[in-house]
Amino acid sequence: MPTVIILNETKRTLHIAMLTGVPYHFDNHVAPGGMFRREYITSTPWAYEARIPQHGNEYSSGDSLGRVGALAGGIAAGTASVILGSFWALGSFGGHFNTPGRVAVGSAGGLMRAASEGGSAFARWGPGVVLRKDWWMVGFEDLTYAIREVDGNFDLVEVRR
Repeated sequence: MPTVIILNETKRTLHIAMLTGVPYHFDNHVAPGGMFRREYITSTPWAYEARIPQHGNEYSSGDSLGRVGALAGGIAAGTASVILGSFWALGSFGGHFNTPGRVAVGSAGGLMRAASEGGSAFARWGPGVVLRKDWWMVGFEDLTYAIREVDGNFDLVEVRR
């Protein structure tokens, strides 16, 4: 299982995280010239994120649980919407427009809106986020990346050693 190193080559202190949908590995307050290092990383796709420190935007276990809650709520609402819609569709044509049929259709639409809102909340960038790279594969070799800032734009680049 490889080691992943992310160098902070900017002039700013950063919060840095590796995400599997939610922040899983993270360091808050990585100083300019400092490094984020994690050993024994699973060989799977990871997303990387960096934030400029602002009041209350540190990564935490609570932050991770909040994102999981938004995603789980969206999935549950979407599943319920599809089930209600399916029950409505499987009913007899004449039964679609009776009171239970109208309630099922109305409820399915509301649940699908809730699912969409849950997905939007999950995908929304948090305060101070300046970089997000989605789904870079961590294989079986150690990796070193650097976060660089050019003209106010942040980028994550692989460093060959």
